[in-house]
Amino acid sequence: MAGSPSGSIDLAANGNGAVKFLCSYGGKILPRHPDGKLRYVGGETRVLSVDRSVCFA
Repeated sequence: MAGSPSGSIDLAANGNGAVKFLCSYGGKILPRHPDGKLRYVGGETRVLSVDRSVCFA
């Protein structure tokens, strides 16, 4: 992917055991007018790829 540092996106795409998270921030969760179901409006959305070997403890 263009602009990715050191091919980090490519490593995750090769199936090396990475987990991808879809992160949205800076927007609002609002009801849709037709049916009242919730939707996310505005803000930024990014995909974060983390190797499965990373320890969060």
